[in-house]
Amino acid sequence: IGQEFDVLIGGSNSAPAGVAAKWKLGCYTFVEKDGLRVAAIHAHGALADWNKHHPDRAIKEGDLIVEVDGDLRVEVTGVRGDGNKIKDEIYKGMRPTKLTIRAGKGHTN
Repeated sequence: IGQEFDVLIGGSNSAPAGVAAKWKLGCYTFVEKDGLRVAAIHAHGALADWNKHHPDRAIKEGDLIVEVDGDLRVEVTGVRGDGNKIKDEIYKGMRPTKLTIRAGKGHTN
């Protein structure tokens, strides 16, 4: 619990070869002061695709999206903290996007 890890959605490593990467998150979230809480993950969408192909770094219900970086250049920092700002950044447009996830209670097993 509390450890952070990065995932990439909408990019070439978020879906198998020959399959277009999904961009929509495919989950219910709610805004918190420190990020965007993942409440439920649907069977289809970017998070489900990520989890299918990266079970060692699966996003789980209760995890907190603490940062989003749609630029991906090293010299440009992402949006961190405020859940409303993170949500706005995620939905700016379809592009490869890095999410930093803080593991929730689902990662205790």
